[in-house]
Amino acid sequence: MRILFAGCLLGAILVSSESVAMMAPKFERARELATAIEHLQEISSMLQDPIDKIEYVDGAFRFSAGKCFVPVTLKYLSGGGTAPPGGGTWSATVGKLQCH
Repeated sequence: MRILFAGCLLGAILVSSESVAMMAPKFERARELATAIEHLQEISSMLQDPIDKIEYVDGAFRFSAGKCFVPVTLKYLSGGGTAPPGGGTWSATVGKLQCH
């Protein structure tokens, strides 16, 4: 179920490289999410329950399952740290499992 959900979500987000260069600033978050989703297998292996929520909180994506979540932080790799719409690339770092 997780893989099907992830595949649908990723398919809806990913676009061709030509389209990425022309994206408006409001779509930059979609590129960031696509980068985070590339680590979905690692994230899912850390969570014991199916992912039921993905949210952006305090500069990181949180993949939540039940009472636990895994944060994924992003770093912009080119352009001096400022992300122009559609330019540059993102790198994701998967954090530690956190439960409350």
